[in-house]
Amino acid sequence: DDKRLRLTYARMLVEQNRMEDAKVQFSALLQQYPDDDELRFSLALVCLEAKAWDEAAGYLEELIARGAHVDSAHLNLGRIHEERDDPQSALNEYAQVGPGPDFL
Repeated sequence: DDKRLRLTYARMLVEQNRMEDAKVQFSALLQQYPDDDELRFSLALVCLEAKAWDEAAGYLEELIARGAHVDSAHLNLGRIHEERDDPQSALNEYAQVGPGPDFL
């Protein structure tokens, strides 16, 4: 189907380190499927890789508000604050990451 094909294409673009092109594809998919939090999370990660901090933060905050990927979203928001030389905000985000098998 169209979603699967476009998702495969977007992932191939990521593998080729073509983050701006991948962002376009993931954005189009998210517009078509606005309730798909896996797409939203993927788009946030692509934005992180592209150093589009504001866009990434927006998607991560949406995920938190929707109750999806909450720990990963806080972790990545912390990374964004570190990139922006805001260690206190980074620590605040890291403090909200719950214990689990993926985090120390």
